Amino acid sequence: MIVSSASAQETVSVAGGDEFTFLVMADIHEFTPLAFDPNSKDAIFITEMAGKIFENVKENYGGEFIMMPGDSASFGKMRNDEIVEQLGGDLSPNDAVYQACLNCYTRTKELFRTAGYDIVLPSTGDHELGGTFPF
Repeated sequence: MIVSSASAQETVSVAGGDEFTFLVMADIHEFTPLAFDPNSKDAIFITEMAGKIFENVKENYGGEFIMMPGDSASFGKMRNDEIVEQLGGDLSPNDAVYQACLNCYTRTKELFRTAGYDIVLPSTGDHELGGTFPF
């Protein structure tokens, strides 16, 4: 549903013999509701479940930070006008997609921070870009 498991854990040695450990997460895809109304039933459910999952990942796998591909939200099946509407209807399509992504990643980062990961290194995925309807 939200996150199946941590994909990999790596320990990397750097100059001077220091080491750091990080986790690589799989595409989440299901955090789209976090891009819009944080008080919606779906967003609240995701926040509660993901919080528990991320805390469990931290407890069982550790790691100093998270690396993850994009695709936290999936706007691919939404038309840009739907994204604009979900955000109140007064933004341009480009600004609405940007704001939706900013909302989703800000809220996702907060979930990781609450679980003990202060650093999250995501990339932007094709699903966040919007405007790909009907693909």
